[in-house]
Amino acid sequence: MINLFIDTNIFLNFFSFSDDDLDKLSNLHELINKTHRIKLFVPSQIVREFRRNRELKIRDAMERFKNSNNRAEIPRICSGFEEIKEIRTLSNVLFEKKQKLIEKINEAVKSKTLKADLLINDLFTSHTKVKIEVFKMVNFRINVGNPPGKNGSKGDAINWEFLLSEIPDKEDLYFVSDDIDYKSPLDENSLSLFLKEEWEEKKSSKIHYYKNLNSFFKDKFPEINLKDDYIIDIKIQEFAESPSFDIARERLRELKTLGEFSDSQVQAIINASISNDQIYNAHEYSPFVGKYLKDILAGHEDKIEKGALMIFNEYFNTAEDL
Repeated sequence: MINLFIDTNIFLNFFSFSDDDLDKLSNLHELINKTHRIKLFVPSQIVREFRRNRELKIRDAMERFKNSNNRAEIPRICSGFEEIKEIRTLSNVLFEKKQKLIEKINEAVKSKTLKADLLINDLFTSHTKVKIEVFKMVNFRINVGNPPGKNGSKGDAINWEFLLSEIPDKEDLYFVSDDIDYKSPLDENSLSLFLKEEWEEKKSSKIHYYKNLNSFFKDKFPEINLKDDYIIDIKIQEFAESPSFDIARERLRELKTLGEFSDSQVQAIINASISNDQIYNAHEYSPFVGKYLKDILAGHEDKIEKGALMIFNEYFNTAEDL
């Protein structure tokens, strides 16, 4: 049996999955409850973190949907063409359908009946209450400055100490998280060496680290094949929301390793690079930012909105190379 831990940020990403991928993820329930090939460890801290952040995650997705273009913008030069009336009619129909869909989604959000909600609630049914002893160990960990944990936050430390106390000795753990607090500062695709060594010393077993469920499934259950696009879209959105120079640089480095991007994904990256000052100002201190962005843009220039491309060239001084 595989001992599995899924972090809060991974559960929140369920709201970014396609309907098809959510159907595939239902296999996770079968692996846990029917075939018993997986034992999922869900500390109550994960449930609380998810509930705190659920509405924020959904709000971000809904804001992007609401702000997407609702009606066809018809330039005055087109007036007089007979097709204009039909286009306006279809545009109004689209707008009305979109508003009705938003109402239905809002109702599903309130009632927690989104497909992702139903799947997550099912996985949370066997969550385990965190013991008092765990909180004592957390306080010691924070006081001496041991990871995980940032800015005095105890959530990650609670989850880590919970796993140390609940996973039987000499049994491996499969750990899925994209939280920077668990990552190695030298290699974001690896677990912190401190945590890895701590696990091996205390549990006499191995800990296997994955940044997303897709990687876990590819390794252990390749028959569950999630689409990679959702991961890229999530990473682009995180890049767009970078709150600092350091995080913008880190997230750009990660994007650079993801391979090929679609035209729409490149457009989203360019939009992020010219709208978030933490990204375009980072270029002044780290010239590689512009170089990486230019590499991502290469081959897509003709597909990028001209105004955005013009601003990008101005900000990153790459016009001569395009």
